[in-house]
Amino acid sequence: MNFGLGPRFVTLDAGTLEQALQIAEKVGSHVDGFLVGPKFFGLLGSMLIELTEIESAVGVTFKLNKIHSLCNTLRGKIVCAPEEFLLLRGFPGLAELLKVTTIWDPIESGKKLLLALALKDVGAVRVVANNTLSVNLRTPKNPRPGSLTRKIVELAAHCMQDIIVERQLQCDAIVAVPRAGEEFGEVLTELTSVPCVVLDKWEHGSRKSIASTEPIPGSIRTVILIDDAIDGGTAADQAIHLLRNQGVTVENLVVVVDHERGGGERLRELGCELHSVFTLGELHELCFEPSAAKPQRSAEIGVRIQENPLAREQLISSNEI
Repeated sequence: MNFGLGPRFVTLDAGTLEQALQIAEKVGSHVDGFLVGPKFFGLLGSMLIELTEIESAVGVTFKLNKIHSLCNTLRGKIVCAPEEFLLLRGFPGLAELLKVTTIWDPIESGKKLLLALALKDVGAVRVVANNTLSVNLRTPKNPRPGSLTRKIVELAAHCMQDIIVERQLQCDAIVAVPRAGEEFGEVLTELTSVPCVVLDKWEHGSRKSIASTEPIPGSIRTVILIDDAIDGGTAADQAIHLLRNQGVTVENLVVVVDHERGGGERLRELGCELHSVFTLGELHELCFEPSAAKPQRSAEIGVRIQENPLAREQLISSNEI
């Protein structure tokens, strides 16, 4: 089993625009991405604040050109912690300009925060009656697609991969519980060298049952189940019994959300451990508690840009920041 991260990254630790460009141009063709942190975003933030203090259109344009030069050099290779990515949320278009598509953080909670906010942004997580949380994790390839994008599915799969690595869960293959877990399993297979076993779901009126379309290969003795969420645990139960009847060991189920309605306890009675990226309570806290607000510095810079008509007009007309 290989759940390693793989890509090669270097830290872009630069205090000036010139230093950042020198590092990027020197090693850019030899690495998969640049790890950036508060120092880099402090540099960008300072440059954006300077825009609010420039009196002439020519001066603003010159500064914007310098920012664009840096962004073009780093385009598609920026890798940052979610805390820094949140700063970009204060500047519509900047994340797209930089093409920040892969967010890595060694601290699990940071990546989880980014995923939680992404789910909230697309309406996959929302508060309904009695302050309860409604969660819809239907993926783009689901027969009844939901609001999740492929990028959000990929981020969720990265979080699931972290759980598998950190808890040292062993397997010869992963098995996605049909159909809600299939796209998450597909992405995990793309991230790793671990094969994915495909099951099927049959519907007879209101009754649903999971079946195997073909015998499980003899080389596969231990699997990890993958699903979007767990509620009562019925679908997972069926998958576990089906696989065990073919001599396959199933001891772990990894999901994005545990609804905390007894599914984990039910699985434990079957000798299978539940591992979730979020419990429903954790998801509510990350999405709707004040502590998950944007950093103060982002708000400060955003306000200063809004208060300077010249800087605002130049930024908007650039169609990039």
